Amino acid sequence: MLDVQKLIIKSMKKEIFKDNDELNIAAKNVLGEMKTKFVDITGEITSEVQYKMLKKMRKDREGSIKIYTDAFEKTGSNVAKENLRKAENELKPIDLFLAELEGEMPKKLNETETMNLVKETIEKFGDNIPNKGMIMKMFKTRSDVDMALVSKAVNSLLK
Repeated sequence: MLDVQKLIIKSMKKEIFKDNDELNIAAKNVLGEMKTKFVDITGEITSEVQYKMLKKMRKDREGSIKIYTDAFEKTGSNVAKENLRKAENELKPIDLFLAELEGEMPKKLNETETMNLVKETIEKFGDNIPNKGMIMKMFKTRSDVDMALVSKAVNSLLK
């Protein structure tokens, strides 16, 4: 599990990204955002919780990059260019922290394993198969499955 407090101190001491103030500021921003989000978590802050949080933050930054890129291309605005640079810089510490947490995460099932698991689950219901949403909900809490693969399996099996 990431020790966010120690990482914030490291970024302040410029030990995360040696000789790169911009990336250390980005790391500090990412870690500060994580720390703020920890307040809203009622349960234990596990590696898995942090990993999911970082994945969402990564997705948010990717969306921001697309928006700022489009804005910069259309307007040539310096504000859009600066925001684009900041969002791109914040991806680097997010990726670094995700890589650190990946070693602590359970191994994800591959596409074939996921398909077999979904198939077995559906077969257990016999003739009373629930709708797609209910089946998806059954897998939502599992950390060993990729929900995109589950969705693909459910859609192919319930045509």
